Amino acid sequence: MKLLVKYFLISCILFLNYSCRNEVVEIENLKIKIIKNGDKDAYIKLIEYSENMNSIDLLPYSIIMADKYNNSNAFYSVHREIVKLNFNGEYSVNNFISMDDDRRNYCLAYLRGGVKLNNISCISTLLKYYDLKGLKKSEDYKILKIHFDSLYNPKLRKATNSYY
Repeated sequence: MKLLVKYFLISCILFLNYSCRNEVVEIENLKIKIIKNGDKDAYIKLIEYSENMNSIDLLPYSIIMADKYNNSNAFYSVHREIVKLNFNGEYSVNNFISMDDDRRNYCLAYLRGGVKLNNISCISTLLKYYDLKGLKKSEDYKILKIHFDSLYNPKLRKATNSYY
């Protein structure tokens, strides 16, 4: 009986070791696909691994996908990852607002890039940012709000083709 338990435990350990090794190889392959080809599916899978493992630095791959391959979701991810990097893994728009000017402006540039690609997360984050900063009456806020509304109202879409 003891021998059977030993074999079972050894089998479990070997299986877990093999599974972890395969996962590491898959993650590395995803990173290569992102860098070389801008593979959107690989980027989505890497995001999923990142959310489940918390040990993957997503920021460099998000920057590549945003800057080199113009992926709208990556623009938001760059913003989010920078905020998390500065606040021990915690993200909130309030944390974003409290960042120093240089970092906040860097994030704002990525959010605005995502707005140009109609990324709803970028648009809604900028709207919340303007709201919390007391800038609801600003021209930027008004234009962004029209842009946001146009994404949900096809009648407005023609009139607001590219405001931001």
